[in-house]
Amino acid sequence: MPVKKVTKVIAPARISAVSTTGTPGTTGIIGTTGTTGPTGTTGTTGTLTIDGTKMIGTDGADTIRAEATTTEVHGGLCNDILYGGTGSAQLFGEDGDDTLIAESNGNVLFGGVGNDSLTAGTTSAKLFGDAGNDTIQAGYGNYSDATCVNQVAEAHGGDGNDVIYGGAGASKLFGEGGDDSLVAMNNANELFGGDGNDTLSGGSTSAKMFGEAGNDSMTAGSGGGEVHGGAGDDILRGGTGASSLFGEDGNDSLLAEGNANLLFGGLGNDTLSGGSTSAKMFGEAGNDSMTAGSGGGEVHGGAGDDILK
Repeated sequence: MPVKKVTKVIAPARISAVSTTGTPGTTGIIGTTGTTGPTGTTGTTGTLTIDGTKMIGTDGADTIRAEATTTEVHGGLCNDILYGGTGSAQLFGEDGDDTLIAESNGNVLFGGVGNDSLTAGTTSAKLFGDAGNDTIQAGYGNYSDATCVNQVAEAHGGDGNDVIYGGAGASKLFGEGGDDSLVAMNNANELFGGDGNDTLSGGSTSAKMFGEAGNDSMTAGSGGGEVHGGAGDDILRGGTGASSLFGEDGNDSLLAEGNANLLFGGLGNDTLSGGSTSAKMFGEAGNDSMTAGSGGGEVHGGAGDDILK
């Protein structure tokens, strides 16, 4: 199908056009407005290419909202802002430090190259940061105070040192390459650190966390859950919820802290410490050092030359 270019000058008003005209490379506002998108009060410049159901931005910094029938939105070069609109479009930031917002439907977001910001919408979405140090929010809303809309999302950091927040829905967060920071927030999320030295934090409900490769730092939230260190020399903290900590491979440090936790050292020469409430600790294989906390509990050394206090 030949590429069709549609040009229309947009006055300051509610925007429902499919393209803009003006100096190529400058910012444009394209697509139907909504409560979370561009407002259409500034007028627009730039040239948008329409290729069937695809919207392709300029070589400049574009602001583009998908129409209801749009299947793909491509930002191209520079720092673009892409909105998913009311349909189920796929958003591709491509080059530059882009902002991608899924809005109200099950969009799929790809940040591309650059340090991008990706936000899920009010329904299920998949987010892929790709290359760069990305910030990904699996819940639509204010992640700083955990007031997010209750949708399910899947967030993948990709390469780079990413920051990924869970939402109010039961989301899965994958750090993948780089030294990532994953935060479960306020629902039963699953966190997978991947490669690198990652930091994983639980939320207000039960979460499962897997550090995987690298020397990871992991803290269960107030909702408790399971914390698995994986390969590497990891630091696992129980937090205020009732959690189970599994050091697994490596020389790990497990701290029960403030609640009735279960600690399993696994392989390696591990250090296990009890907390202020009763805890059960199992050193398992390796030469472990184990100290009961002020709350007492049980201390089991297992195989190896262990020190129990």
